[in-house]
Amino acid sequence: MTDDKPPFGPEVLNLTFNRLLCARHGETFKYKWPLGYPSWMLFSFQKYEGDGNLIEICKDAKNIEERNRAIEAHLDEKPVCCRLTAEEVYTIWLEIHKHETSSPWKRAPCKGCKKFMVGGPYETVSKTHGHQRHKHLCLRCILFRMQRDSG
Repeated sequence: MTDDKPPFGPEVLNLTFNRLLCARHGETFKYKWPLGYPSWMLFSFQKYEGDGNLIEICKDAKNIEERNRAIEAHLDEKPVCCRLTAEEVYTIWLEIHKHETSSPWKRAPCKGCKKFMVGGPYETVSKTHGHQRHKHLCLRCILFRMQRDSG
């Protein structure tokens, strides 16, 4: 089997890890991997696809294989997580926490906002703030740092 072909037929949409989650957004899952990731795959793609975002991308596809290759190429440019708003990402994270029997996150005092919130360990490296390790940041503070450090 070659690396450039998926181990299934061309009629299957190949939603690889990198098409759904970048390293920055994936950091939230790191400490309890793979807890939460299967739900992220489902909820994030449903949200993105459900909002009609893929209609334009697929409009010229003549069959299911062309449609799938168009979606894959689109997500190769930028993964689903980076195409959702911060609020959408946050909502999905909370849904995962609510529905997972073993959530990747827990409720604890946040080192950022000092509130008792759902979150987990988080590491950042930025030009302005350097390398920081946080024992527990709530999901809101994690999103804030992602936005702050991305620019």
